[in-house]
Amino acid sequence: MTAVLTVMQGLPAAGKTTAARKLIANAARPIRYTSLDALRLMLDGQTPTAWWADGSEEQTARAQAALTARLLADGCDVVMDGTHVHSGQVAALRDAITGLDVDVRVHRLDTPLDECIRRDLQRPHPIGEACIRQLATQWAAAEAGGWRLDTWLTETGGTQ
Repeated sequence: MTAVLTVMQGLPAAGKTTAARKLIANAARPIRYTSLDALRLMLDGQTPTAWWADGSEEQTARAQAALTARLLADGCDVVMDGTHVHSGQVAALRDAITGLDVDVRVHRLDTPLDECIRRDLQRPHPIGEACIRQLATQWAAAEAGGWRLDTWLTETGGTQ
């Protein structure tokens, strides 16, 4: 049976984690969950701002991609969340799933920017308005250039 990779895509505080948890709760078969936020907290010793350090975010993304690929190779369905707004953020994932028999599905959350900023303020470790606005600008620029996560991940990666 082909493993399914569901990739959550959206700005911080868009509702990706909530959507992932609902998907897992309603699934007909078990789904493993690889959360970038959970990995950041685990790897950075519960220090929410450590991921801003040079190289830390890329290292965490590679760890998430490796874990996800291992689970897929083992035949597990996986849901992963993270912002995933431009190719640089998911390059490690694309490399990791290349050659695997996997059905890639993208669940995009288009939550309005102002709502993401409002929700972020209510979180225990907000990343801040400036970061969310920067990611929104990057996402808009990537899409204006024709980049789409679902297509990009499957060009040399899994099946769609």
